[in-house]
Amino acid sequence: MRGKRRIGNYRIEQEIHRGKLGVLYRARDEQDAPRALKILHAFLIRDRDRLERAIEDLVARLKPVSHPYLVSPLAAGYDPDEDAVYVVYPWIDRATPLDGILQQAGGRLSFSQVAEYLWRTLLVLRVLSQAIGAHGSLKLTNLVRDARGWFYVTDPGLARVVYQTQPGASPWDAIGTSDYLAPELMEKSEADFATDLYALAAIAYHLLEGHPLFAHEDPARQREAHRTQPPPPLRRSDVPPAFQEWLQRSLSKNPRARFQDPDAAMEALAKILLERGWALDFWRAEAQALPEL
Repeated sequence: MRGKRRIGNYRIEQEIHRGKLGVLYRARDEQDAPRALKILHAFLIRDRDRLERAIEDLVARLKPVSHPYLVSPLAAGYDPDEDAVYVVYPWIDRATPLDGILQQAGGRLSFSQVAEYLWRTLLVLRVLSQAIGAHGSLKLTNLVRDARGWFYVTDPGLARVVYQTQPGASPWDAIGTSDYLAPELMEKSEADFATDLYALAAIAYHLLEGHPLFAHEDPARQREAHRTQPPPPLRRSDVPPAFQEWLQRSLSKNPRARFQDPDAAMEALAKILLERGWALDFWRAEAQALPEL
């Protein structure tokens, strides 16, 4: 920003993070409520009118969705003075993305921690699959925990509308990483739940092993590995063999070979955890109690 402290009807307080998609600020609305305001990078925008329409449609489709683990956009707009397209979200106090949590934990998380994040994210994907089809850009920085320890999935659908509407914008440009990129996105296929599941499984691998599924310094080689190389097995002794199978299926190159909907993925995961001796009464009650569309 060129010294301006307002975008649209929002007063900018502080820059929080610069990502591949845009810059996140802490802002205040006209009622002085704290908001998270993301300004999209200008270099990604080649057809502003089309992008604005797509973001407005995304906001409208997510507005009726209420879910305790989902951070949905509140508003979106364009500031002509700054030539800035922006999206506004609820503010999460002291949000820590999973990459920060992973670093705090010394580079790897326990299987119980990862299983909980998987379960809660699948609950969100169940709602998103009905509302907008898919999240479209799951990665460590879009999964966060707040100061109270509550878990959230952020930025639903935003990167997806950028790479769908902007000429020359690839999924990896908009998402900002190839670490969790489903093979079909490289073939310009439409993102759906199976695409999100691949990304979520790749995230689980990263959290358990401490490094991405295919760790290459060259992003092009990494994308090629997602497309052609079999996923390596987990080397953790504390991971049930059945979870290895769950993960391998979720990482299938063919999206039709993966679990086809969130309920199927959750049911298979629940069986694994039940066989491990975990009490799933809370998680099952949680799944039933969460609001449905």
